[in-house]
Amino acid sequence: MNKVTVLLALSLLSVSLMGCKEKKTNDIIVSKVPQRKGPAPIQHMSEYKDIRTTEWLGTTYKVDVRRSYDTSLPIVHVDDNRYYDNQVKVRILRKDGTEFFSRTFTKSNFKNWLPDKIAKNGALLGVVFVEASGDCLNFAVSVGSPDVTSDEYVPLVLKLSRYGVTSVSSDQQLDTSSNKSDEGDDEEVTD
Repeated sequence: MNKVTVLLALSLLSVSLMGCKEKKTNDIIVSKVPQRKGPAPIQHMSEYKDIRTTEWLGTTYKVDVRRSYDTSLPIVHVDDNRYYDNQVKVRILRKDGTEFFSRTFTKSNFKNWLPDKIAKNGALLGVVFVEASGDCLNFAVSVGSPDVTSDEYVPLVLKLSRYGVTSVSSDQQLDTSSNKSDEGDDEEVTD
């Protein structure tokens, strides 16, 4: 009986050792480190450039308009999002390549025509060349929400005279391609 007891004990021991055998897997279990939620990164509108030629005052001019975001300007807040404001550089080049006009515009150049909400929480969305008309080059300006899902903006008209003087007025018509009257609140924009 002694042999049977020893044999039984050995078999139970081997079965128990087989059951305790550790299985190897490729799974690595690590506890998740909670991440601190900080402010969302500051967003910005895409940059663009638009270069066109136009006949004006009996000769050809090149109109070069470029928008870029400007990290030195105050941050624009729309709901829980933050955006960099934009600057728009307008250059007018003569046929021989010499510069007739060059100026960088920011939202502050148009603050007199903006409601307080847009002046505080809006961005310069763009300046677009529309047409050469008489002694002026006409541009459409929009200042408003930089959020691409928003259609909130203020349309303005920027005129550049043959003497290099700019004036701004409210755009009474949303269709900037139609003829505009010279009525409105024009004001010279100074540097």
